[in-house]
Order: sequence, then C-alpha cells, then structure tokens
Amino acid sequence: MGKILDKLRKELTDQLTFHMRNFLDQRDPRVGDRISFEVWAINQSDMELRDLKGSITPGKATNFIPSTFKIPFLPANGKLLVKEFKNIEITGNPDDIVLGELIMDSIANIKVEWRSVLSSMNLKHNKKVLFKKVIPA
Repeated sequence: MGKILDKLRKELTDQLTFHMRNFLDQRDPRVGDRISFEVWAINQSDMELRDLKGSITPGKATNFIPSTFKIPFLPANGKLLVKEFKNIEITGNPDDIVLGELIMDSIANIKVEWRSVLSSMNLKHNKKVLFKKVIPA
C-alpha cells in the first residue's frame, strides 16, 4: 500500500505547478532593471487540492520581501492567481537569469504544502472484459 500512496503523491506533485505570467519581457535584463509578474498555481490533476500553504522568496537574481500564501481550495484542473509582484528590482548578475521556462528559478523560489481530497477520486482503467457465450447443458 505504501508504494501506491508514494506513486500517487509523486503524480499529484507533478500535476501541481506554478507558472509566472505577464512577465515584463526584457531581452537583456541588467542589474537595476525592474520587472513585474504574476505567480499562478495550476492543478492539472483530476483531484481537488486543499489547504495549500507556502511561501514565495527571492531568486538568485532578485530582491523582494518574501511573501506567504494560503489557498483554501484549488479545484481539479483549475488555476488561481497566487500573488502579483510589481516593480521588482533585478539585483543579481544578468548572466544568472535563465531565459525561457526556467526563468522563474532566477526570479523567485516557491515552497508549498497541500493535501489532496481522495474521497472524490475516480479510478479509471482501460481493461477489456471478455465474455464467453454460455451454452446450457
């Protein structure tokens, strides 16, 4: 049973993501530039998540006041705005800022705890059932 729960925990962890949106796109950000962005929580699983608690702290290329958040409920396949950051200064070496999908790693760090609601989980499978014709004796 432990292996099943570990696999379920890993799968749900993979399905909960945080995205940076509305990022002020600067092709060559330098120390002293200011950026704005939003952090969104996205639940890609078929189960609702509850009691998300976490923190957003500066990445290696920024400096801002850390922020905590609490989301009571994130529906299955849902998304929610967690926090909007405005006028954040780039304080690190611009070479540390990774462009593309990993830019968030240089801008902000996110830690989160949550629990899933298993009572509404429906297990689905694609197993074919074979029927045999029964001939009475």
